[in-house]
Amino acid sequence: MTVLLTILAVMLAALCVWLTVRIVNRRERWAKWTLAAVVGLPILYVASFGPACWLADKDLLPFDPIESAFLPIAELVTDGPEPFRRAILWYASICGGEDAAARMYGNLWWERYGHFPL
Repeated sequence: MTVLLTILAVMLAALCVWLTVRIVNRRERWAKWTLAAVVGLPILYVASFGPACWLADKDLLPFDPIESAFLPIAELVTDGPEPFRRAILWYASICGGEDAAARMYGNLWWERYGHFPL
């Protein structure tokens, strides 16, 4: 899995460099929009985690589809480095409260460790 993620990261970096060269040398408009999408969509995905916690906390959306949609973020919370874990939990708690953050990643955390970190 680590090798696959490394290969994907190198491919993404190469794509961004190639698009930047297309933008600078040829001033192509499609390259600008493509680069904006390649960089912007992952940022929007991570940024939408907080509002999803808020919607789930207010019972406007069920937790199960949100939990499956944000499984990579839940994996990062359970197995990632401490600064990422604290940042994600902080963002989830200000958007949806600590209960929403615990419920959002709690099933995965509980299966692995048997307790909640909050």
